[in-house]
Amino acid sequence: MKRTLSTLLSAALVLQGLPAAAQSVARGGVSAPVTAGAVAGAVPTMSFALGAGPIVTPGDPTLALRKPLAVGGQLALGQAAMRSGPAPGQIAVGASANRQELAGAAARPSGEGQRKPGSIGTLLAVQQAHQKAGRPKGSAADVALGMGAFDGAGTRFSHRDEASPVVGPAFEPPMPALPGPERPQNDDEGGGEGDKRLKLSFPTAMKSGLLSYEPTLAINAKISRVREFDGSRDYWKQFKKGVEIDVVSKDEDVFGRPTKITRAVTKRIADLSRDDFRGTVPAHQLKAGVRSLRASLVSSLEEKRRSWNPADPMVTANTRVRVVEFQSYLDLYRETHGKDSVPKPEPPAPRSPLVVDASDPRIAPLSRFLPRAVFLDLDMLDGPLSPEILSDMAKLQRTGVYFVALSRKPYAAAGAIKERLIRQMSSYQLGVLMPIRFMMVTDDGAVISELPKGGNVVPVEVEAFSDAQMDVFRDAARKAAEEAGLSTRGVKELAQPRIDDYADEIPGLARRKKAQTRQPNVRFKVSFPKTATAAQLKEWRAQFETRLAAQGLSPKLSLAKGADGAHRFTAQKTDLASSMPRLLEALGAKYGLYLNPGDALVLTDDPALQAANPGTLDFGGITGLKGAALIENALGVALAEHRENHEGDLAGSASRMASFTRDRHRYLSERLIDQDKEEQNINFFSGHAVHAANDWLIYEVQNGRRPTKEQFAAHMRAHWEEGLLEVKPIGLPQGQTMTGWLEASVERALGMYDFVLAAADRGELLIGTEIPNFFVVKDYERRTGNVKRRYILHTIFDFVTLRPDPKGDGTAKVVIYDFKSGPTKTRGKLNKDLQVMTYSLFAHEKWYGRDFPVPYLAGGKSLRIDDVGVEFIYNAVKQITTVNARDRDKIRKKIITVLNGIHAAEQKMLGLDHNPAKTTKAKADKKPTQKKRSSK
Repeated sequence: MKRTLSTLLSAALVLQGLPAAAQSVARGGVSAPVTAGAVAGAVPTMSFALGAGPIVTPGDPTLALRKPLAVGGQLALGQAAMRSGPAPGQIAVGASANRQELAGAAARPSGEGQRKPGSIGTLLAVQQAHQKAGRPKGSAADVALGMGAFDGAGTRFSHRDEASPVVGPAFEPPMPALPGPERPQNDDEGGGEGDKRLKLSFPTAMKSGLLSYEPTLAINAKISRVREFDGSRDYWKQFKKGVEIDVVSKDEDVFGRPTKITRAVTKRIADLSRDDFRGTVPAHQLKAGVRSLRASLVSSLEEKRRSWNPADPMVTANTRVRVVEFQSYLDLYRETHGKDSVPKPEPPAPRSPLVVDASDPRIAPLSRFLPRAVFLDLDMLDGPLSPEILSDMAKLQRTGVYFVALSRKPYAAAGAIKERLIRQMSSYQLGVLMPIRFMMVTDDGAVISELPKGGNVVPVEVEAFSDAQMDVFRDAARKAAEEAGLSTRGVKELAQPRIDDYADEIPGLARRKKAQTRQPNVRFKVSFPKTATAAQLKEWRAQFETRLAAQGLSPKLSLAKGADGAHRFTAQKTDLASSMPRLLEALGAKYGLYLNPGDALVLTDDPALQAANPGTLDFGGITGLKGAALIENALGVALAEHRENHEGDLAGSASRMASFTRDRHRYLSERLIDQDKEEQNINFFSGHAVHAANDWLIYEVQNGRRPTKEQFAAHMRAHWEEGLLEVKPIGLPQGQTMTGWLEASVERALGMYDFVLAAADRGELLIGTEIPNFFVVKDYERRTGNVKRRYILHTIFDFVTLRPDPKGDGTAKVVIYDFKSGPTKTRGKLNKDLQVMTYSLFAHEKWYGRDFPVPYLAGGKSLRIDDVGVEFIYNAVKQITTVNARDRDKIRKKIITVLNGIHAAEQKMLGLDHNPAKTTKAKADKKPTQKKRSSK
């Protein structure tokens, strides 16, 4: 239904002759139609941060089991991949407005009070953003406003942004910040020149690659479609060798200074060579083959055409594109630091110690049992989140923890979520983690939104008034003002800012959409003159409430004093505390995340918000901390030693290690080189649907309900159909059908249904599904005993239960279940299985001999764990495993060996294994071979 509605709206807009970009209106509030490509949720985009050796990864493939997202495949490469804040000499993300935005500023409200208010009783007129009269098509003003035939910026994303899903290597990041390339002393510091320079715009996920100082990983080129009219051809002709340009990402100057074009050429896609793609992707991806690169480019450009310019001809191999190469970050750095210089990242800075006692039994469980979600009340902060806290968030998100940001303010208001959280994040967090593990609640609970790839806010659930109700408010406010002796012209309605926020990747597009967006009606807000007395305000409110009651309206009302001294009155349907049930429903519907009270950690100093989440661990109430200190210490206890960044840290998972040991060549080619394989996508999509249905079932059983098989199957079918509307078309192996896959998946899920209910009937305590956690394995130097390297193992368990000891002595066995498809393995093979042994090692490291809270994390009761079991379920057939202490000691060594092997193999393939000293030593140590003497 959503796709059909969006398609009809798009078609209608085209028929009306509106500019192609204006179709973005059709996408607001409904799911846009999506195009060819695979569900890349199982293989998140990788991001590298090159420190003193290690590479950064977004995590392992288990991270994306909750939602089949097209996370994107563009490698976000470079030292800045995990940098949470801007490097010295660079502009903070979002800190400066696009210069072209000034032309359309009056057309859109970017915050409360910025749009000219009207008096009560009259509708706020929508100002005209685009004055066409007397302005020729394609003029400079046309481009600035986005109303001409050409938008002036080419394609919205790099052709690699969503077309090549790849998984990064399993390495844990340090958190250094690279120095900027620095502007030469004789460079023009004025802003006027910058306005005249051409711009190449890149999505946020590519910013790290642009800032990479490794030649094999650097991004320093872009391929953009040349549209078939003179304005587009003339525009791209300006991008020629020697011309200075600005490289930007969401209005941020990435390099902090201009760069020069070193090569520019226009070709048909069919004529592009491997060299033409060089610099648009890291060097190792060029091994995929030029045909694959061309096909990926066609697919990506065609997707953008359908989304933004559907009236244009279809993108084919004959479509002409402009290849633009420019000086890289390293080239610019060497201009000011010497031709042989290389940026050196700062070593990880030590963290300030926690102020809480992590061994306090009231909060100690947090270090062993990670919350499934963390709710952050950002209104309690005095400023933006620090880079250190953002780093902690990223580590927990990689492990599998979801984050929800809460604010009583609109998203883009001063001191709200955009300013305090989103603008501070690295491209890696925005491009990889936030689309799959984040949701936000703004406007005092009225708006619940997600943050898909690209950094655009998309509302998923909104509590808004109807237009008729808004008219009732306006009439009631006007009459109440008359009764209270206030001037109706002095009591003014304040315009509501947008509830979404679109990235300005193409100048003009987002502004056109903003100009055409009606008020969201999530609140009715008025300001009073500063001369209004307390008695007048009281009388006005009484009269206002009386008139609303007569119309059957009972909104939540609040009166506050603004910074300017004027009082403001607000009416809306909900508030932050009462929005919690809607948030839980949205998490379940969007991510398949069904939370019980103890599953979430709520970090707030608002008693009402804490009370709205009963049964959760009240970290603030226990410790007395508030603000940033509350967040930093709570996340610090959860991360324990993982909070500190150590050079050389490596990270991985059992599935990653098993894939590598099973077939090293296939691991490297499929995860780091090969492009999208559509026949693989249905496997992930099916697995996600089954897991989401299972999560819902366990949630229902935990809360005293017992769905029938018919209800369970219906829930899964509905989730399946909803998923098909949200993601790109799912590729199927030849000869197979979506109906066949659905029926097979339902059959598999019903097997899990029987098993889950049988476990409950046996008296097992159902803890939950997809429980996130991690543990650290250390390798020590033999002589000194010092830690040589740390290995962070991420784990997300399919299903965890407790089997209380029948003797009733307060002990229990923790059982980790893993649901498998495919042929059943024998017990002997499973006992040696890498995943089985890793799970067993984790449980003994974290849970064995300790109290396990019931319910999970914040339960008032607990059971002492005296045994650990790992059991695999093959189509409802249970296979029990037995792992002893000797096996766990072996797996500790195996983990170290395998992750070192993955690291070495990926370094070699990426061209990063260059170590002149090591190479020279190896050659010197190599003994010369003697040639056999000839018999002659």
